[in-house]
Amino acid sequence: MPTTITLSALNVAENPENGTIIGRLGVDGGAQNEAFTFTLASSLSDRFEIKDVTENNRTYSVLVVKTGRGLFDFENVDLNHFDISISATSTAASGGTVVADKSFQISVTNVNEAPTDLTLGGIVAPTVAENAAAGAEVGPLMALDPDANETFTFSLTDNAGGRFTIGDNNKLVVAAGAKFDYETASSVQVKVKVTDSGGLSFEKTLSIGVTDVSEIGGSARNEKLRGTESAEIINGGAGNDWIWGNGGDDTINGGSGKDILFGGNGADTFVFDTPFKKGHFDQIRDFKSGEDKILFDLDALKSFKVKASQKDLFGLSKKGHPDKKSSVGLDKIFKEGKLEKKFFTVGTTSKDGNDYVVYNKKNGTVYLDVDGSGGAKPIEILKLKPGTAVSFNDFLFI
Repeated sequence: MPTTITLSALNVAENPENGTIIGRLGVDGGAQNEAFTFTLASSLSDRFEIKDVTENNRTYSVLVVKTGRGLFDFENVDLNHFDISISATSTAASGGTVVADKSFQISVTNVNEAPTDLTLGGIVAPTVAENAAAGAEVGPLMALDPDANETFTFSLTDNAGGRFTIGDNNKLVVAAGAKFDYETASSVQVKVKVTDSGGLSFEKTLSIGVTDVSEIGGSARNEKLRGTESAEIINGGAGNDWIWGNGGDDTINGGSGKDILFGGNGADTFVFDTPFKKGHFDQIRDFKSGEDKILFDLDALKSFKVKASQKDLFGLSKKGHPDKKSSVGLDKIFKEGKLEKKFFTVGTTSKDGNDYVVYNKKNGTVYLDVDGSGGAKPIEILKLKPGTAVSFNDFLFI
């Protein structure tokens, strides 16, 4: 039988701890009970060493990792396999078996490693215009990871007070543009978490600059206010105004009067942040579903009391039977962000008990229905051009 050196294993996981045992050394073909000492006869003594280990009153030699961190890397072709040479010498006083040196290739196996960084598509100084339209893209979220071909899931652990969300294709987008005010804060911070397919994660706080946008303000008088071809913030004030946004992605707030609003070109946001009154509502003459947005401040809805089931309440303790109804303000029904589909219907009346927002496409009126499908008369809060298409996705709350 030929005499040869054996090694019980030929691989080690990447980034091993110092002292990690790779395999047990032995000699096949020696005399019975003949012992050997082993020597690493290669230039890789910085990575590997041979040690004796005692187990169950028996001592044997093992190949171990001497220095692991940074020197064993599956993704690096220069660090994912090593050729080593080992020699064996008999401990017999005389006549010991002569064993030839033997070469082994040690392979490095892959281990899932956590992402190490994330960026906004390499954008050095990302910005958002104040009062930007909901859905406006800040940048694509991208992760760095030692593992090749890794897949990622992104989430926000701090959305900057509801300002941001993650849109399609892992893009960081604006959730509530009205919360961006250059005069209040010229930058905001959002905390993003990236998780790889193995469940390992990395978090980073990104600083997003807020850019100033030209503002046009009205007064208590009835006025005609016109924007330009650029993005602007137009506030009507207390009068019964006519407002044209014209070009650009404008933010238009009619104020407390009964106003006629035109967004014009661009993705415009129509803001309603003053308390609603019966028979006192604005008109949007050129609303574009899927492009423009209608944004309500939840504080403006506090005075509207509705009968809501426990399962529909947001921000309140949900004790008791889920179908039990109680009287609450609409600000406790809706939550920041998009209007939930279950609260919206298109038609002349509510179809079920939680259709709180009703759009009559025939006459263009948006109603608040305070008792769902009950007998109370719905309250007009906004009028669009009759026949305008509207979806629940067009409504936002802040």
